[in-house]
Amino acid sequence: MLGAAFGHDRVTVRAVADTDIEWLGPADAGPSRYRSLDDLLEDDLVDAVHIATPTPLHLEHVLRVLRAGRHVIVEKPVTATAGEAEELMSRAAAFDRVVIVGHSEAFEPYVQAVRAAVASGVVGRPVTVIAEKFTDWMRRPRLTAEWDGASGGGLIRRQGVHQVDVVRTVTGADFSVRAARTRLDHERGVPGSYTAWLDGADGLAAVITHDGVGRLSAAGVRHAEADTDEASKRSRRRALLRRVLEERGGVRLGGADRERLLVFGTGGEIVADSHRVEVTTGAGTEAVDLTTFAEGRHAVLDELAGAIAGSGAVTHGLTWGYQSLVTCENIERAAGAAATPRPAGAR
Repeated sequence: MLGAAFGHDRVTVRAVADTDIEWLGPADAGPSRYRSLDDLLEDDLVDAVHIATPTPLHLEHVLRVLRAGRHVIVEKPVTATAGEAEELMSRAAAFDRVVIVGHSEAFEPYVQAVRAAVASGVVGRPVTVIAEKFTDWMRRPRLTAEWDGASGGGLIRRQGVHQVDVVRTVTGADFSVRAARTRLDHERGVPGSYTAWLDGADGLAAVITHDGVGRLSAAGVRHAEADTDEASKRSRRRALLRRVLEERGGVRLGGADRERLLVFGTGGEIVADSHRVEVTTGAGTEAVDLTTFAEGRHAVLDELAGAIAGSGAVTHGLTWGYQSLVTCENIERAAGAAATPRPAGAR
């Protein structure tokens, strides 16, 4: 998101707050830097704050920003639990400020292209949506707490929310959970794969599945071991952030993921992945030009800037984030997915 903000024509990166602020380098160049959120909120040049802190801190941090009169983008999932999201919605209503939940995959060009095709009616009424994803999410550098569903972590809450957002976006519908299954990642002691069967209104159905073990991702297992100590993760994080600052552009994470989105309608089909969207009807197959849609992280900033200026609506607000998180929690319940994570290498 920082890379996208540097490259966005309606956004200026004024300040960054971090307890590990040294990664920004010399203080005589670039945005102002602070060691706490409270210090950043004292900066009168800041109009909006992007909250990228650990999920258990989202409730407190979003409310702190709203009390200071600023607008907010908060990373998904919106909070650690649906109960916290309800509390946040209730308390945020007292503030006349924009809150966006993202970035999620629903903002990506290929999803927006599928949404536009469905909305046009070219494939008729959607009957079934299938979203598949294969990543090495379980093997990427992360701390043990990030696999803990009770703290807003784990594959279902951290990654399932992407797919829930996607099927809601392309259909315009909310879904209940009919059934769900997980496959245990024995090394981590938590689910490393899931499949969920979802029901919408008027016979609409969706199936979402994600394998995060890594063997089926485009790059295979990129990390032999996950970072489970703070020092190792901080070192990797500093290297990534230095790249963002040097390039002043979007460093694309998840580029080695494999995904596929299928929509079966009463009058045609859509087959999509991050690189292509093809719409098939009785008249033949037509490819959609994805370059006409904003890159996903830029689209998040577009929604924020438009809502602040009064030229656009908030789609992915707190209610949206709450509803997606509820679905993820229901997937966990249906799958009996509660488990206690253990450090990498433990047996």
